[in-house]
Amino acid sequence: GVVWALKRNRGIQTERVTGIDTLLYLCQMAKENQWKVFLLGGREKVISEAAGKIDDLFGNIVCGYHHGYFQDDGPVEKIRRSQADILFVGMGVPKQEKWIARNLQATGAHFAMGVGGSFDVISGYKKRAPKLFQKMRLEWLYRFLQSPIQKRHIPLEIIRFASLILRNHR
Repeated sequence: GVVWALKRNRGIQTERVTGIDTLLYLCQMAKENQWKVFLLGGREKVISEAAGKIDDLFGNIVCGYHHGYFQDDGPVEKIRRSQADILFVGMGVPKQEKWIARNLQATGAHFAMGVGGSFDVISGYKKRAPKLFQKMRLEWLYRFLQSPIQKRHIPLEIIRFASLILRNHR
């Protein structure tokens, strides 16, 4: 959607980069630069297994993790004490972005990124979209088909987004 919007409204040609690909790239950078990573979001079992897999792949870069079911601002102090450089938040749009905007400074992390359902994929609880869906830029449709009840808002959001872009075309 963002790539299409940039091309349509601004004439900017850009490549699509997924959240999970960016997360993995940043984990590789964390390994190379000895940065610490904190994972926030998802169910306890999912986040625990995602942390283990990331550590296996990138060499113990995870300095902490916490599930996504908490009150108020939740584990801000835990994140601050971990001295994380990078904070990945997987609580779904727009909840994760709002949480980051409210709490990033208090966590002490240098960088935070919303990663949606990436922890589900990394932990192995959900599959990533097949390459064909990725090439056709239909990963969202694959995720929707995996969990139609949980993701029932997606078709309406896509229509809203598209109509907003079409109305604001220059």
